[in-house]
Amino acid sequence: METLLTALLSGGIDSPVATCMMLERGFRISALYMDNTPYADLTELEKAKDIVQLLIEKYPDRITLVSIPFGTTVQEAINKCPDIHLRCVICKRMMLRVASEHCRRTDAKGIITGDSLGQVASQTIENLWTENEASDFPILRPLIGMDKNDIVVMAKDIGTYDLSIKKGTGCTLAPSKPVIRARMKRVAEFEMDIDISSVVSDAVVRASTLI
Repeated sequence: METLLTALLSGGIDSPVATCMMLERGFRISALYMDNTPYADLTELEKAKDIVQLLIEKYPDRITLVSIPFGTTVQEAINKCPDIHLRCVICKRMMLRVASEHCRRTDAKGIITGDSLGQVASQTIENLWTENEASDFPILRPLIGMDKNDIVVMAKDIGTYDLSIKKGTGCTLAPSKPVIRARMKRVAEFEMDIDISSVVSDAVVRASTLI
């Protein structure tokens, strides 16, 4: 049987390309869409669904889409973190914990992300290192050394680009100036007040398979 991987899939440009690259390598993919309602509108979910439908046409029976109700998880995290600049790092760590739990329940062997080194402030070496610590599974980053322009070219070749650039709100909680050198000690101080096991389990239990 083909190896199953979990992918963090948004309606953006990068994660569909990363997912497609691993499909091309012969893996099966369980794509997780983190539904940030009410901090993102339904446009982002519809984009993710359209992207997965397109990938299914290219790779039949190799990819599914699972929606995770993530809004309450995000709310719990930011309530315990008064430092707005750390929001993206803490949010990504919670996503990776949810993805890890999904891996355990589905026997997936790793987590795919669309991270590209230094492309945005949240993807610096320091931040990626801090985020890695939250996962119990290998994190696969096929785009890590790629230039944004090259990723866009690939998205256009795949056919996901026009779907990804459809207008949507994105996440309204993202700070204008996210931290670029997150320190594990400081992140851990805020996370001590979060009932991580409970919020992660709650998110995974309420997951729904859309495609």
